[in-house]
Amino acid sequence: MRAVALLVCLAGCNTFGLEVVDREVKASHPAEGISVVAADISVDGEVTARGGGSAIDATASVEAWIEPGASAALLDRVRIAMEPSGSALSVAPDLKGAGTEQIVLTDLELLLADPLAVDLAVSHGDVSVEDLVGPVRIDAPYSDVTLLDTGTVDVTASEVTATIGGGGSITTSGSGAVSVTVVGSDFDELQVTTETGPVAIHLPQDRGWDIDVSTAGEGTVSVNLGGLSCGGTDVQTCDSIRFGEGGPLIHVESSGGAITVDDLR
Repeated sequence: MRAVALLVCLAGCNTFGLEVVDREVKASHPAEGISVVAADISVDGEVTARGGGSAIDATASVEAWIEPGASAALLDRVRIAMEPSGSALSVAPDLKGAGTEQIVLTDLELLLADPLAVDLAVSHGDVSVEDLVGPVRIDAPYSDVTLLDTGTVDVTASEVTATIGGGGSITTSGSGAVSVTVVGSDFDELQVTTETGPVAIHLPQDRGWDIDVSTAGEGTVSVNLGGLSCGGTDVQTCDSIRFGEGGPLIHVESSGGAITVDDLR
């Protein structure tokens, strides 16, 4: 019922005796002394984090679905709590005890100063992180995750699309796909682990790489870098192969998905 109502109802309208009111709630905290920003959250829409700020700014979008005339008073109670603990800052919407049937958190946006690290645990809602040079950790096993221009990553998600400048670890479950474009080579290792989802990795041209791939079941592998190839119709397998003079390790494990590694074009 709620999803149908959202398609035909603008904020402030009356739906089946309930008034729907949208509001943005904001909070800010100085970046001095903080090295990592953490959030453990569930949203209906998206959690986003991006760099380029001068402090730690959070914006939460919320909706109230209650009786007419009461929405504003209830939303006035909603805050974003920012709790420092040592060098870590925890960010969480504070609904002041209001039930989730009354207030729905739709989105959370974080604008962070560089080079802060971000640590997100997301139980519902998609995740997007961009322009962060610090480490990015995301535990969102039921979410789609998009990464753009980030440093080292440690991500668990349903599906991942990433353009990253460093290495790290990416894990998906089920048939979730992984598509990674690597725009740098200043790292030791990138590890990708999937079940049956396809994996596509695009690497910078004219650089050395060590490729290590392990598959099971119906998994297939094809690597084509610098004019050299293995797997596919090639008789040479791709279990462990060095391209050029070697370099960062690209390690892929799959229980059955198709794996392709090629030049960034």
